[in-house]
Amino acid sequence: MELRYKLERHEIEESLLCLDWKKEGWRKYIHIGIMGVIAIVCLVAYGTAPEKMFFFWLGLLAVLLMFAILYLPGYRRNRRAAEMAKGIYKITVPDAGILEGYESEHVFTIRTKNEIYCIPKRVLKKPQRERIEKLLKEKAVKYYKITTGR
Repeated sequence: MELRYKLERHEIEESLLCLDWKKEGWRKYIHIGIMGVIAIVCLVAYGTAPEKMFFFWLGLLAVLLMFAILYLPGYRRNRRAAEMAKGIYKITVPDAGILEGYESEHVFTIRTKNEIYCIPKRVLKKPQRERIEKLLKEKAVKYYKITTGR
């Protein structure tokens, strides 16, 4: 199946989010919680012994890392999407060699050994959409249906 379309920025962002869903889910909040506990413990330790300045710096570092974990992945994803949203894409959807398939609200994301395909649902007619869904369910090694909330 051959497709030709222009990708929108939000579709690329959604596709990149699907590819990083393991990093963006509950594990991210566990890491933020751990960093928050470390920051609180360090700042309380500094408050009880102000002469030990390293507790202050360690607590500050933990807070900065917490913000980095929270905001940097989204910022990078947004910038990558802006760079990739230029131009018209012409692709041929492979029938074999699909390693992972993701379906979200607006896009299908297909990962093969060497390439990643982002196919917006808005450009697909009903038979094409059914064919891609069938292809992902039958041929993909792993198939995920993801709700991004976008």
